[in-house]
Amino acid sequence: MILTLKTFRWHRFGDVDMTQGGGFYCFENWPYSVNIIRVTPCSDAGGPDNQFWVESGSIFMERGPHEMRSARECIGLDDDAWKKLTPSQRRHALTEAALAYYGIESTSAKWTVQIGAKPDPNHSSSFTPLIPDYVLRANRSLEKYIYENREE
Repeated sequence: MILTLKTFRWHRFGDVDMTQGGGFYCFENWPYSVNIIRVTPCSDAGGPDNQFWVESGSIFMERGPHEMRSARECIGLDDDAWKKLTPSQRRHALTEAALAYYGIESTSAKWTVQIGAKPDPNHSSSFTPLIPDYVLRANRSLEKYIYENREE
């Protein structure tokens, strides 16, 4: 008898380019929780364009119907639009709604990434550049790096 393990696909979310924010999520523990990796550019806080905060964790999905309705409304998904979605689309919509409404609730790891040259230390008076945990070469794809190292 051969035992096969089911592998779960990681789904990309976010903006056009990972350097503008986004991440990956996986339904391995569905319907209880969703594993997630979120990338936030330091430039969102006034920092340099080549530094990023990365956090890995879980979003708990076991919530009451009223709580999930509030989360869906947070992303503009009313009851009429909800009824038109397929079960797969609903799962994705609930994940993104819970992330927007509740955020990552159980963080297992946080790290910082820098792409390319060291940023100017005088970039901003309100933001001190980070000492990155990982420095990638100048043309390295942040999305590919995060996806390849998602299990760390």
